[in-house]
Amino acid sequence: MKNKSVKYRTPQRLKLFIKDNLATNENILVQIFTPSNKKEILPQIKKTINSNLTNCKIVGLSTPNILLNKSLTEDIVINFITLSSGDFNISYHKNSYSLVKSIKSKNLCFVYATDIDKQSFIDDLDENKNIIGSFFHDFIIVDDEIKDSGALLVEFDAEFEFSIKISEYIKPIGRELEITKSKKNRLYKVDKYDVKTFYEHYLSTSIDEIKTLSYTFALVLKKDGHERNSIIQEIEPTFATFDTKVELYDSVRLGFAKSSKFYSIYYDMIDSFENNYSDLFFIVSSVARSELFKKEGIEFDSAFGIFTTSELAVVNGKVYDQNLSIIALNINKTSTNKLKLKRYKRVSINQDLKELDALSNIAKISSNELEILNKELKQKVALEVEKNLKKDSILIHRSRLAQMGEMISLIAHQWKQPLSAISATSSGLQIKAELDKYDKEFFVSSLNKIENFVKHLSTTIDDFSNFFKPSKQKKEAYLYNTIAKALNIATYSLSKNDIVILQNVDKSIKIKTYENELIQVLLNLLKNAENILIKREIKNPKITINAFRDKDETVIEVIDNGGGVDKKIAKKIFEPYFSTKATKDSTGLGLYMSRFIVKNSLGGELKLKNEKDGANFSIHLV
Repeated sequence: MKNKSVKYRTPQRLKLFIKDNLATNENILVQIFTPSNKKEILPQIKKTINSNLTNCKIVGLSTPNILLNKSLTEDIVINFITLSSGDFNISYHKNSYSLVKSIKSKNLCFVYATDIDKQSFIDDLDENKNIIGSFFHDFIIVDDEIKDSGALLVEFDAEFEFSIKISEYIKPIGRELEITKSKKNRLYKVDKYDVKTFYEHYLSTSIDEIKTLSYTFALVLKKDGHERNSIIQEIEPTFATFDTKVELYDSVRLGFAKSSKFYSIYYDMIDSFENNYSDLFFIVSSVARSELFKKEGIEFDSAFGIFTTSELAVVNGKVYDQNLSIIALNINKTSTNKLKLKRYKRVSINQDLKELDALSNIAKISSNELEILNKELKQKVALEVEKNLKKDSILIHRSRLAQMGEMISLIAHQWKQPLSAISATSSGLQIKAELDKYDKEFFVSSLNKIENFVKHLSTTIDDFSNFFKPSKQKKEAYLYNTIAKALNIATYSLSKNDIVILQNVDKSIKIKTYENELIQVLLNLLKNAENILIKREIKNPKITINAFRDKDETVIEVIDNGGGVDKKIAKKIFEPYFSTKATKDSTGLGLYMSRFIVKNSLGGELKLKNEKDGANFSIHLV
């Protein structure tokens, strides 16, 4: 393998370079790295290359800056890699799925993409791949075509040695804001700030100083979960021009990479390569950090690099996003090219002080913003709590209305029999009177019966009216009596459907609680059990009520033999408006309100578990 690179000047000088350095019939991979504003020169460059090299493949991409040997340049750079026949494949792909499926080799491959979704690419990746990728290029070059969409894959067939050093160094700082006015790569407003005020506010520096700090405090743009870094190219009174698109409603934060730390990381990475013999050293980094290469004097041979808005490295299947990557390639495994490194630091103490001042101001501003956000959050929480209380009150009211409808129906049923008996007894008395057959004993007995029937009616209506009386204070009562009151209300409906009630209640248990609310919960559980027994047409239906003490708890169980609750809906059964009944009469609030009342009014828990024959709803009161 041979590697040669040249800055493009004119067609004549390019032709002379090819003649002096390359064999025209060799298998050559040509890579053209082009600033976006020089796209119009590409057809002439491709024509010159094709005219002078008979066996070459041309690929390329747009990049704001190119690192060539010891300097950063904004010129077009052309890289020529001479390989053995068949050592590489080039392919173009319109989407990430096609791109990933085409990567067959576990050797290193390069991906250059325009509008391909990076996260989709990462999600589709198989294990054990080794990829260097760069995304969001304005265009790519595939053979003789310049494409504004899709991705280019360069995959090497032959086995070769490669070594990758990776460093993740850009850290977002400050709170997340939103771009509120932009056009292409021009930024006008961030949240409520115009761009000039935004930088002056957070970096506490004049407009003249902003650009000198912009490579340290890059913007971290976020859209659909993907992050990319961007720096200012030019700043005007009303807008700033960036090296990438800044789209309306993108999330944005300031990112920080301390200059001295960057160089320390960079040196450590370079030092790790000093004993490597490689045909080519290749650097991929963020555009936002490209300015740092101008600030530092670094020389090493047989190296070039590109800068992208969204870089990616995959090493043995592990993904490194937003990083600095240095790759050493030795395709023939016989290279005698050793990395030569010279360095001389140019970062001034003044630069460090500027960064420190800006960081201090960001910390101060962020602290103030956090305090304001906390106040706003407290107000929002208070408002939401008030809304939820109102919502819960409405739900309780709706649940009570639903139960009231059921109660009225039960009253009608429970009154029907005694009213019929009263009517029959009074008719008998009337017939006796009309026939002038007065029998004192018969009349007294009949009137006693009517009185008993009326007492039954009165007791029934008292039970129902007491249930609906609001209870503002807890009162102490025997649990057995409380359960009896609930059963007295529900007994008619249960008896009508031949449902047997079994009780195992410790009559000595006394509790201090809101009795009517506990009765409401018991009625909900009894009705829920009754509905499932009827729906599933259970033979010999029964409901068992157990009440006992368990350590510090009073436990009330309502157990049916209806087959239990389906595991698929068990977690949803206590949610509001969830119902297993496909009728318009079902509110879906019964079990939700039961749990709400037990937790918030009675200070306990309502639990569900499936037993052998059916469901066990248990109330646990402390």
